[in-house]
Amino acid sequence: MLLGQQPKAKAVASTPSTTTKEKTSLKDSKCAGKLSNRSPNSAGLSSGGTAKTLKKSAKRINLLPTFWRRLYVKKPRGGLSIYHRKRPKIDMASPETAVVAMIKPIFVIEHLEPEIGKWLLWEYENASEIVGKNRLLFTNVKKKGDAIKLSRLGKVEEESAAEIFSQEKVVILDPKAEEPLKPEDFAGKEAVIIGGILGDHPPKGRTRKLLTNRFQKTATVRNIGKGQFSIDGAVYVAKLVSEGTPPERIPVKKGLSLRLDEHAEVYLPYAYPLQNGKPVISQKLVAYLCSDKIVEDEEKILKKYG
Repeated sequence: MLLGQQPKAKAVASTPSTTTKEKTSLKDSKCAGKLSNRSPNSAGLSSGGTAKTLKKSAKRINLLPTFWRRLYVKKPRGGLSIYHRKRPKIDMASPETAVVAMIKPIFVIEHLEPEIGKWLLWEYENASEIVGKNRLLFTNVKKKGDAIKLSRLGKVEEESAAEIFSQEKVVILDPKAEEPLKPEDFAGKEAVIIGGILGDHPPKGRTRKLLTNRFQKTATVRNIGKGQFSIDGAVYVAKLVSEGTPPERIPVKKGLSLRLDEHAEVYLPYAYPLQNGKPVISQKLVAYLCSDKIVEDEEKILKKYG
């Protein structure tokens, strides 16, 4: 576990059926997949254990396959030796170090809106669910409150992606790009960058102005098809293409209607990729758009800025 909260100290599993002279693969070892399910008392490693018990537990660790022994470290406590789970040492204060620790390609959302409202937050949340928080990086997050809010969804950096990544190591998604995204575009790349921008209708080309222009011409700039995609939808398409699926094989629905009742509906004039025949969209957003809460929020905005 390289990112987020460090794992707590864990106890050692019971004796595996192998000897120090036998080479046991992780797949064949009885210890595989069981260490996390054992409690400290079940392994005889409670803080109140006797020296004899601890000595026996140390012997058990020496019998473990090399893979598991690397996960534990001996620490003295009150004259006794307690075995603790090792913790990864990563300097999370360094953006470059944090990026190295993440799984490639990294999905980067360059935050470009002045505030994180409900709609934007729900698209960010859905993007995190699509690729996992260990592969999602939010850049250009200047406000401390926003950084705290986004830290539960992925890694967060104050710097722009243009300051963190080498220009030739990234793919930028821009609706105005001339060439479509292809699986081979990811060869040798560290990250794909998506603009954290809520759509306008008609589009105003803000991705080119606010994101693409921050990079030099050596960066790879691609589109994911005609139409304006949501942030989470763009992340979904980029993930599939990075895994080898050509974009033309990804079904997309242009425009989405959410029926409120027999007399009214909400229409979203954007492009939504389909997963198992259903549009990729935050269900929290759908519930919000179909509720009275959106009307109340709009009234508050009109009173504040009207």
